Amino acid sequence: MVARAPLVMVGGTVQELPAADTLITTDLPLRTRTLSFSNGGQGSGLSSYLTTTNGRAVTGTNFGMRWPFRLPADATSYTVKVRNYDMFASTNGAAALTLDGMTIGVMTPPSTGGAQTGNFNGGAGTTLAGSGATIPNTTSFLSISGVGMLPEGVDHVLGLSFHAAASTTLIPGVGQCWYWNNTTSAHNPSVAASGATSAAQFPFLDIVIEYTTTNRKKGVIVFGDSIPEGAQGTNFYTQGSANLQPTPLHMSFLRQWERRAGVMVQPHCLFASTAQMWANSSYGGYSRMSTSGGAWDAAIVTLGCNDIAGGTTFATLQGYYTSVINNVRAIVGNSVPLYALNIMPESFATGANSKEAYRYSMNGWLGGLPAGVTHCIDVDSAVRGWVSSGGTLATNTMDLSLSCDAIHPSYQGSIRLADAMMAAVL
Repeated sequence: MVARAPLVMVGGTVQELPAADTLITTDLPLRTRTLSFSNGGQGSGLSSYLTTTNGRAVTGTNFGMRWPFRLPADATSYTVKVRNYDMFASTNGAAALTLDGMTIGVMTPPSTGGAQTGNFNGGAGTTLAGSGATIPNTTSFLSISGVGMLPEGVDHVLGLSFHAAASTTLIPGVGQCWYWNNTTSAHNPSVAASGATSAAQFPFLDIVIEYTTTNRKKGVIVFGDSIPEGAQGTNFYTQGSANLQPTPLHMSFLRQWERRAGVMVQPHCLFASTAQMWANSSYGGYSRMSTSGGAWDAAIVTLGCNDIAGGTTFATLQGYYTSVINNVRAIVGNSVPLYALNIMPESFATGANSKEAYRYSMNGWLGGLPAGVTHCIDVDSAVRGWVSSGGTLATNTMDLSLSCDAIHPSYQGSIRLADAMMAAVL
């Protein structure tokens, strides 16, 4: 048999690989990883914020919810994990709950230009659990193994019904769900979501989809606060008021970047969390989702704005941030690139020794790639812009068409942040 070299394009002509050349393999190796899809959990930080905007905690005895999700890769196996726990305060939820049913299935696609339906496609789904199991109100999860596989990029819906022994208030988390005040509808595939008590509710349980996948994509782990978690809404410029809205997690800027870049992201991000909280290596945000099976190709840290808002000085925040980086390096190792996102404007007061001065000092420090930071992504410049009155440029304020409340991005702002991420090549 005659040995032949691979065919290649040379000077516009297909020919065998020249003897002096080497064929470079550009495909990444196949890897099997265990990753998780979720928000940062339930958080009293979000609950407190929403009491002054569009309060979304739910109170009652009977509850049902349908939670939409879209995985970034084919899941060959998966586990649904559920609990009722205040992740922000690291305290037990108000009460343990009793499951009345859990169903998973493909979501009915929306009509052209329409919103997600919340319906089980064809009125059918897979029953994962019946009634009787306890949903803990501690750090433990109720874990239920899935059936079959979940394909990449397909919109799914998880329906859960449950009840409490007495009237209970459940605190929300970032994302969106359909809510019922009964224990029969949410997990029944034949019930249309149009009959939900609310079709635009912040999810009020801590839900994690842990899944195993084998592919050639890169895996990226992220540690941050509400903005990378997916908090967003309609723009402030046209609404004229704060408009943080329940929004499916796949619309976060990280998830939009994930799809464009062809990577897999596992965000450990929680509304109102601070670098001070994440500086503690024992903080539950590090262990809430497993990090050991990720075989991480990159890490991202995006924290600090909530510290500054709370009065933390630049010098103190430097120490917290350095501890966070050390904690992240302990998870991913020292050879993996670590990206830091600088701090976006929040209409902080200006002047010497002001919150805005601390923000600029932090951004300058991060730009110098300190303490093991490999790259810094300038999301600050991506969203600064014109304020709505006076037509003057205010460097301490987000462009109000790119923000829903002068703190978090609007839907357009999330696209702009995804654009900024695309400029950082992993």
